[in-house]
Amino acid sequence: NPHVSLLSAAGYEKTSSLKRKASELSDSSPPRTAGAFLQWRLLCIGADLEVLEAMLIDFKESMKDPSATEKEGFEKATEDITALQADLERELVILNKNKTLIREDLEDSTIGVEESYVEDVYNTWLLANEEGQRVFRSKATPRKKFRPQVAKYLGSEQGVPSTAVQQTFCQILGWQPNQVVNCAHIVPFCFDSQELAYMFGSGDTALKSVRNSLFLNSIIEKGFDNGWVAIIPDGSVERTPAEWKTVLLNDAIRKDVVFTNSDNFHVRWQDNHGRRIQFRNDNRPARRYLYFRYAMAHLKATKSGWPDLDKKVPSGTIWASPDKPSGYLRKSAVQLLAKRIGGDKPFPSDVLKSGAFEDTEPSSHRKFDDISATIEVSYRIKGYDTKKLRDDDEDDEGSEKGKEEPTAEVEQAGHKGSEGGAEED
Repeated sequence: NPHVSLLSAAGYEKTSSLKRKASELSDSSPPRTAGAFLQWRLLCIGADLEVLEAMLIDFKESMKDPSATEKEGFEKATEDITALQADLERELVILNKNKTLIREDLEDSTIGVEESYVEDVYNTWLLANEEGQRVFRSKATPRKKFRPQVAKYLGSEQGVPSTAVQQTFCQILGWQPNQVVNCAHIVPFCFDSQELAYMFGSGDTALKSVRNSLFLNSIIEKGFDNGWVAIIPDGSVERTPAEWKTVLLNDAIRKDVVFTNSDNFHVRWQDNHGRRIQFRNDNRPARRYLYFRYAMAHLKATKSGWPDLDKKVPSGTIWASPDKPSGYLRKSAVQLLAKRIGGDKPFPSDVLKSGAFEDTEPSSHRKFDDISATIEVSYRIKGYDTKKLRDDDEDDEGSEKGKEEPTAEVEQAGHKGSEGGAEED
């Protein structure tokens, strides 16, 4: 620290003692399990904050001395250390409020816990959090860079040598021109609220995380947004990396054409029923977002009376997670949400059992929290379904380009890309 030289003798001795303890902790080998790592990180932050606090107290005492000759130096040191202190405090608050979801993200990662922490905490939680962006404004990523971030995470964007058109890998149809592939939000950004965070059992939703996105052809995205198609686990949800597949819930569109390739071969919605989601690396969306979106689709299918729902979707135990036995959403709030949206048709008990968690405190303590959360979230779901509420935080370039009519060159490239993507893995 360049400001150590400004410490008094007593301040230097105290700070050095605290610094040694902090260094012993931070220099030790980080734990390899997610839960232990987060606890270790919280202890490291706490130790560092003690060092900074001791320095600030010493500087303030020194500035009271009328004979002090380094007033400007003390002021600059206080400013720098206060800024560093604010960064660490923000990290501590977010970790403490959201440790359950952060631990889930670390457990899902296919890379080391320490490396994943840097990616997930700083890119997903600190920088994507509005308060985090205010505190970490010098590090924050502009929203317009969201699409490239997701493309990097999923390995979904490249220039195909056989065409002059830049292509993006649709997770269902394969390579497509950028103009017809959107960076789709699994849980729409416009749902972001403290009420939704409450349903997740966390202090924040982190909807601007790269783990809340998939690249989808604009027609597929429309079906996803309308609840015509759902995404469910393909095999064990605990598999690493996890695998997912699509399920067509609305049979009324099963023969509608999704796209036609250059050989005039039609790919219809029914051709995508049961199709495994394609990924180009081991990175995956977060299970909690996919579960929430599945719950939305199931509620809509039930309310709409779409037939054979129980035959299309396996038992709700497919969402069961030994590593997360408590589930993804607050059970009491999901039950109320089902009543508000689905009326007299309750949410399937097996889906609740495997994907929702029970509160440990008496129900009377959370009654109004549940009511408030479900009112707000149901308003947003209904507003989104009726197009009164838009996903206004669209920040990917493809979503705007996708509204344009593709050129002949793009159309041809899209047919070729779609043809390859239509085949099964």
